Amino acid sequence: FLVRICIYIAALWICFMLYGENKYFLGSNMSTRIVVFCSWEYSWEFVTSHVTFSQNCRCFHQKPWNHDSRYLLVLNYLQRAREQRFPHHLCRILNRLTHAALSNDLYSRTEMLYRYRYFQLLLCASEISLQCGNHMTCITHAKKASELVLPDDYLFFAHLLLCRVYAMKGDHLSFQKEYIRCLELKTDYHIGWICLKLMECQYELQIDSNTIDLNFEECVKRSGKLCNMWMAVYNLVRGMISLQKRDLVSAEDFMAQACSLAGFESCLFLCHGMYLLWVRPSFN
Repeated sequence: FLVRICIYIAALWICFMLYGENKYFLGSNMSTRIVVFCSWEYSWEFVTSHVTFSQNCRCFHQKPWNHDSRYLLVLNYLQRAREQRFPHHLCRILNRLTHAALSNDLYSRTEMLYRYRYFQLLLCASEISLQCGNHMTCITHAKKASELVLPDDYLFFAHLLLCRVYAMKGDHLSFQKEYIRCLELKTDYHIGWICLKLMECQYELQIDSNTIDLNFEECVKRSGKLCNMWMAVYNLVRGMISLQKRDLVSAEDFMAQACSLAGFESCLFLCHGMYLLWVRPSFN
């Protein structure tokens, strides 16, 4: 699911390069686009089917004291809000649900399960605050999440969220600090490195241009799952970045590599075809 989202976003990027102004990605509005590209920090636990969402709602209304139901309902509502571009009414619902959940003494317990759920809820509250423009509350929740005793590859996403909010605030010093912290923590979730790579490109952070590439390759090797598909998606992202930099040779190279790794994944071939038919001639 996440792989296809990455491919679709890359395809949309090409469309905007074709039919929109380049300042959409390069100009003063750049920081707001980071929200779109980097809003999957903790989506591996989301359940997207309508049936499951309805069942969770029903279960929560029947047993409002059930903490498991409340927790799953928050995650489901967040996924629904993301799909609908965070409408105001869903943000209000999520604010109420997360506030009630976070105020529960249950999450002060030291067991790993409760620490992890508390972390997820803090990130959810931080995301909603970010989408509502409440940057200070977003930073407070994200910092609290980053201080929990959890594995580094989870904490990576708290710092990634801090990168986003500092980028939107225009606080480049804090943004760079959180970016470096992400590089130090590392993660085994491919999507984290892809998000960080996109942010590195948008803000032209040239601390070590190969660091993210090497970390992503190590992440793919460690996971051992869908290696070719993830490398194909990453090469497509690198192709889009090269295209933004107007390096057409590298862009075409990366897209060709993506297609060679992806087998019969039609979305990747669509991106490559769009590039060959429209993008390259328009640059020429």
